[in-house]
Amino acid sequence: MVILVGAAGTVLLGVMAERTGKIVEITKLCCFGAIVCVLAMSYLLLLPDVGVYILISAGFLGFFAIGVFPLALEVAVEATFPADQATVTCFIFFSSSVQGVFLMVVENWLGYPLPDKYKDIEKCTLKGEDAVEAGGGEHLVPRDYTYYLLFVTVYLLVLILIYMFFFKTELRRTLAGNLTKAVTTAAP
Repeated sequence: MVILVGAAGTVLLGVMAERTGKIVEITKLCCFGAIVCVLAMSYLLLLPDVGVYILISAGFLGFFAIGVFPLALEVAVEATFPADQATVTCFIFFSSSVQGVFLMVVENWLGYPLPDKYKDIEKCTLKGEDAVEAGGGEHLVPRDYTYYLLFVTVYLLVLILIYMFFFKTELRRTLAGNLTKAVTTAAP
């Protein structure tokens, strides 16, 4: 759901950015939408039997988070011009990898044994015939990741707020391109 709606979002948001020329504003609006979706999902993931709402929320998250990704890369390239766009993109992916490792380490620290009140409703443990087919034993031990979920939500909220309120840039590459066109057009 996230990927399908996100793919449609890339097209829609790309067309909007092309027509309005407001690429930074669109990315900030999408960041706001993404954090609202993350907050909604953080709440929904703590409740049992709300799968449909989680799916709907995931669709909106896909639209705002994945749909804006190409525009966000474009904003990064625009803001760092005249740096090579491959270098800028490389640093973005490197940052993403470092943050992913950091979040996986934090996940292991903040995962706790599942409280007894949830043992009857959890779906991770293989039971009955499935456990026999898998060779017995517990291959997947359910854990309580509530604190990790809250940590990731706050982490994303802080990053998005920093971007929304403190990121200001000129579209340097576009300005340079427009200047080149003006000089070329004015030349005899």
